[in-house]
Amino acid sequence: MNRTVFLFSLAAALGLIGIAIGIVPMVKVRAPLPPTIVEAPPLQRSADGLVRLTAGLSDPFVALGAEREVFMKIGLEARDVAGRPSRIPVNVAMVLDRSGSMAGEKLEHAKSAARALVNRLGETDRFALITFGSDVTVAYASSPVTPAARDSMLAAIDSIQDVGGTNLSGGIEAGVAQVRANASRYGVNRVILCSDGQANEGVVETEPLLAMSRHFADEGVKLSTIGLGLDFNEDVMMGLASHGDGRYHYLRDPDQLESIFVGEFNRATQAVASNVELTLAPQPGVRIEQIIGYPSQSMGVSSSIRVPDLSSGERLKVVVKLGVLPSHPGNIDIAQVGLHYINIPGGQIAESAKVELAASVTRDERFALGNRDRAVLEDATKAESGFAYMQAAKYLRDGENAKALDLLRGARRVVETRNAFVKSADLSKFERMFDSEEKEVARPLSADDLSNKIKSMSAFGNQAAQE
Repeated sequence: MNRTVFLFSLAAALGLIGIAIGIVPMVKVRAPLPPTIVEAPPLQRSADGLVRLTAGLSDPFVALGAEREVFMKIGLEARDVAGRPSRIPVNVAMVLDRSGSMAGEKLEHAKSAARALVNRLGETDRFALITFGSDVTVAYASSPVTPAARDSMLAAIDSIQDVGGTNLSGGIEAGVAQVRANASRYGVNRVILCSDGQANEGVVETEPLLAMSRHFADEGVKLSTIGLGLDFNEDVMMGLASHGDGRYHYLRDPDQLESIFVGEFNRATQAVASNVELTLAPQPGVRIEQIIGYPSQSMGVSSSIRVPDLSSGERLKVVVKLGVLPSHPGNIDIAQVGLHYINIPGGQIAESAKVELAASVTRDERFALGNRDRAVLEDATKAESGFAYMQAAKYLRDGENAKALDLLRGARRVVETRNAFVKSADLSKFERMFDSEEKEVARPLSADDLSNKIKSMSAFGNQAAQE
């Protein structure tokens, strides 16, 4: 026997003996991929810019045949900029609901939070105060926050009294007008709406309110919202923030209000990227089923997604559910993801980035399922769970408790099934939470408890879908 052939045969025999008696071989031999399979593409990452764009798939391998559900996770990370100012000047208006239902503790806490915000602003910042009930009042017109002006601003806050209905649209429009007048001189232009009521005067329909918020965001004035009490419409307040490229906060405890205002201040003064927009172009054989957590606009088969301004070091994720129809073995292009934003510390210049995603098609379905990306699947499951929370809250608000219960049970089963593969402590937590929510929803709740439940579920779902 040829000596080389003999040595290779001996090595193979020894390897089999080692396996048989439980000895771990010193050298691990990688199993070959099934026929027609190529290596799955790695996580796609844009070149380093102010904002780094990444994208990955839950299923880098897809089985040939019927349409498959595949999740895409898009990540955004704003880096810190060496040598930039410790914070940037901001142009902000606070729009405060002073309707009769704000009387007492809620209004006092709102006034206290407004004072905290004013005391944090400096001479390079601008502040305006708008109050609204049935009428709308410019309590303090937009001005630089000089020491003398600060005293006047604080006095204006102290003088606020509760009265009237809820002209939500009028308050927003007045706040935007104050910010817009000086927007060209600032990189961050923001309205913070603090309200406890449903719109019952001015524009009261949801869709026109959301369209108004989107229009103002397109002009560069962003809107964040804070919902107070048990009677506000969380869908409207959440929608105003998401369409306005801002953030939504649900105030469970009035003592939280000051920390929320401080958080908004910190994000605004540390902002490095504004007008952040993603474009998603699916390739042939791929369709967009759902964009989770952020409002989107269809552009034929493609979509655009707007997200809030990014502050220094901040990370965001966007999860997209895709339908992928693999028609032949080999590689399949999935989507092209584009990023566009304004670089604030770089001098308000427009920047962009792009990544392209592809997958590999196999005839072996077990191989495809066994090689799913656990990290992407985990984040996708969290986002879907958040969306389920929001949908269940809507059913509860409409009095459809049975539908809410069915949705929660179905969501829990999905999490359990995926977590059997992912094995994540966070997903295990979601399993327990869904189980707890099922028990809560199944029992009778008082009107106040139900309202709290709806708002808590909406707020948590919104957060889970975006983080």
